[in-house]
Amino acid sequence: KTVVTDNITFTSLISFAIKKSLPMGKQFVIRAPDGLEYIPDDFVRTVITGVEHAEIILTVEDIGPIDFDCF
Repeated sequence: KTVVTDNITFTSLISFAIKKSLPMGKQFVIRAPDGLEYIPDDFVRTVITGVEHAEIILTVEDIGPIDFDCF
C-alpha cells in the first residue's frame, strides 16, 4: 500500500516502488484491471478519482516501433 498525493505521477510511483533499471528495449506499461492503459506522466489522482483504493497492473513490455503514419 502506498499513499498517493496530488503531485504523484505514475512514473514517480513506479520509481518509488521499483529501484532497478529496465533492460534495454523494455518499458513499463501501466494498466487498470479493465485493460485501460495509463500515460506515465499523468497525475495518479487526476486519472483515478472517486475511490479510496485503486489497483494498477504494471507489466514490462518490449518497446515497439513507432508508426508515424498513425499521427
